[in-house]
Amino acid sequence: MKGIVQRLIQAGTAIEHLEHTGWLDELTPEELEELYASYREKFRGALQTVRAEFGDPSYSLPANTDWFSQWYPEAFAAAAWKIKGGWLCLAAEHHDRETPISLLVRSLSPQELDELAE
Repeated sequence: MKGIVQRLIQAGTAIEHLEHTGWLDELTPEELEELYASYREKFRGALQTVRAEFGDPSYSLPANTDWFSQWYPEAFAAAAWKIKGGWLCLAAEHHDRETPISLLVRSLSPQELDELAE
């Protein structure tokens, strides 16, 4: 994970999907909630790794829901660190009912963050 994070920080703006499901056609609400719980657990494990290197995040869910909802409403678990003039974000996300659930880490410039918030 450390190598992935360093590469993303150097890139300035990049995304690395650490893990994802397939397409989620025909899942029951209970099955979907089980996947959410699984990805929250995966997120917590990845969070410990990133936190060990960068300390506590500047923002995290659920404490900073307003901040994340402005630019990342798909995230159901997330943490972000201000790093080298940009942002590093670790998240579990789900865009739509049938789309894959992903655990990812991404780096964003301040400009990209502003564009996503529009």
